[in-house]
Amino acid sequence: MRGCYPMTYGWAEMIADFHRLGGRVQNIFPRGGPRGRGIFPIDPTHHTYLRVPESLLVSVEDIAFEDGRLKVVESAEIGAREREFFERYQNAFSWGGNGRSDSVAFLAGLKSLGPEAISVLERIWGRTIAEDSAASEQWFLQSRSLHWKGRNVVAPVLDLVNHEYSAQRHGEVDNGIAVGGMIPDEVLMRYDEWDPFSMFMRYGFASPEDMAFSMPLIRKEEPELVVGNDINLDSKHGALPVPKFMIESGRVALSSLMIGSIKRPRVPKSIFVRILKEAGARNPEEGFDHILHLNRMAFLALLELVETQESRIAASVRKMIRFQLQAISHSYGSIEAVPAA
Repeated sequence: MRGCYPMTYGWAEMIADFHRLGGRVQNIFPRGGPRGRGIFPIDPTHHTYLRVPESLLVSVEDIAFEDGRLKVVESAEIGAREREFFERYQNAFSWGGNGRSDSVAFLAGLKSLGPEAISVLERIWGRTIAEDSAASEQWFLQSRSLHWKGRNVVAPVLDLVNHEYSAQRHGEVDNGIAVGGMIPDEVLMRYDEWDPFSMFMRYGFASPEDMAFSMPLIRKEEPELVVGNDINLDSKHGALPVPKFMIESGRVALSSLMIGSIKRPRVPKSIFVRILKEAGARNPEEGFDHILHLNRMAFLALLELVETQESRIAASVRKMIRFQLQAISHSYGSIEAVPAA
């Protein structure tokens, strides 16, 4: 298909190519809405459906940028027709359809908050916030990727669907991923199980989420505790899904730490206490409360720095902080025994 596309690539032409490569689109069309650009049903009285085949799911590590355009690296295991479609789609509708400018604007907006606010954001995020072209490209990829079968992939057309924390996640069907149903308004899906802060830093908007996770930190006590910011629920403790963790001699490493759960407010402390007791900690309950305190104080410090700023990004940060503190507040009590598998 290389070289066969017209100079302008419209929605109808793109969808026709998408169908030829195994994708399926039914009763949807892109337009603006309350969340910005999104996907809406053409006729809300009819069923909507969007399916992306596995052959069009491209791993984030197989995507690069060259002269301002998105491309799939030569070493990627993808067919020639699929590669050509993915690149043309991205440069017409996603990266080239305001994705690049949105990425640049978001990072510039963060920098406009001032160096003190950036310092607090970096401490909570555990990462450096840059503003160059490489940072904009990487931010775009993280804002368009989803977790599928152990890897982070970008799914064409599906990457136009906006997030809603109460919506269903994408489904896995016929070696692909899909969303759909009888939808009266905008087509929405839940991107992943993040907290309000991570949603904001990854996607650029404030969203009320039903969990909160700790900022990265190290506590030099016995045992030493290292908390990361790789948010996941990929391990089990009893019957409960928990973030990956490791207990070594005199050290506990948590890939992330849930510190609030609207649905199960007694679970975060209970899981922490069980893991730390296994490692020989003497007073893990107090340790958990101290971590909650550190997180609250970090967000209150950020709020103080942005509360009088009048920019749109500052307003979004204040909204995100409120959502994050609300999620953190849903942590109280504990359960004596975490249910066994």
